[in-house]
Amino acid sequence: MLRRLWFVAFIVSAFVVAVAGRSQAGFSVQQQRAQRSVYILVNVTPAPIVYRQGGSRSAGASIIARFALRARGSAQRFDAPLETSLMLAQASAQQPVKVEAEVSPNPTATLLYTTPTAIAMSLTAGTTVQQTCAFTVTVDTTVTSWALDHGLATDFSDSISTFPGGDLANNSHIQGTAPNPTATPYVVYADDGGKWALLSNGSGMETFCVDLTLSIPTSVPGGAYSSNAIYTLYY
Repeated sequence: MLRRLWFVAFIVSAFVVAVAGRSQAGFSVQQQRAQRSVYILVNVTPAPIVYRQGGSRSAGASIIARFALRARGSAQRFDAPLETSLMLAQASAQQPVKVEAEVSPNPTATLLYTTPTAIAMSLTAGTTVQQTCAFTVTVDTTVTSWALDHGLATDFSDSISTFPGGDLANNSHIQGTAPNPTATPYVVYADDGGKWALLSNGSGMETFCVDLTLSIPTSVPGGAYSSNAIYTLYY
């Protein structure tokens, strides 16, 4: 499963938005300095279907047959594109790639990074799952005043269906401190006027632990859904 997740993360492009600047009450206009993403894969199992028994035995057999056919169809619909993507990723990985880089000093020593850069969550539609410190986000800079924004790039989607990104809530707190009293639904950039939400103002180095709570509506079909959590540093 982990290998499959990393291959999927490899073929998914990071959602990058160029931002000229921003301002907040009490802060001067700030420029975007760094942006990182965390790929989130959600494996959804369909909600159990409960049938009321009644009628002849043949009617029950017909119901079972339809359910089995539906299950097989769902597996083909969602798994096949993923397997095809994996094969493409594997084929690309076998080709030699020449890499050239020019490294120059960073005068502000600014770093923004996430660990890990991809995670997976699995649950049944109609239920809730929690992951404590699913990933961390670290700001490491010499500047004395910065702002960190966050949000989901898009709602969660597979090749056919979607469910709201706001169904995923985060409880982001400085690592080593107690979580906040409640979790906050992610702002979805694509749905909320092209804006991120402020996570924190700070200075110097800070590491945030991100606890996740995901609630899936019962109506969501089974499948593999994904989005990217985006973190943007300004100063």
